Amino acid sequence: MKLFRRRRPLGPTISLEEALKMIPARNPNTESSTTPSGELSVRLKMPQPRGLLQRLLPIPEYRTFILDKVGGVVWENIDGERSVRDIVDLLVKSFKMTREEAEISLVNYLQMLYSRGLIYVKVRKDKEAGQRLNQSG
Repeated sequence: MKLFRRRRPLGPTISLEEALKMIPARNPNTESSTTPSGELSVRLKMPQPRGLLQRLLPIPEYRTFILDKVGGVVWENIDGERSVRDIVDLLVKSFKMTREEAEISLVNYLQMLYSRGLIYVKVRKDKEAGQRLNQSG
């Protein structure tokens, strides 16, 4: 029974094709390094409360995420220039994955990174749509 559970408002639903055109970029408040075991460690600087709230709710300065090998490859290729489709191509070449597996896994993984505040997503403008807008105006 979900009487007391708040429901999160659902964001807009997009197609897989639209998701593949998007360009992920790292949050500027993140820094990454390699652990001695070879995993990638990503630290996110947390916003700190001010005043009385700061003393009552001590919040750690950073939140750390450890990424596995595939997650590390994805993170290293999130540069604000490559589209999701470009990263899918790289995963298909680097790991034994089908294109469909790579697309679905990567989109889900990027959603998780986004929900944790590690990345944001830019939408790629179609050149044809931009040309049509310029010609009509």
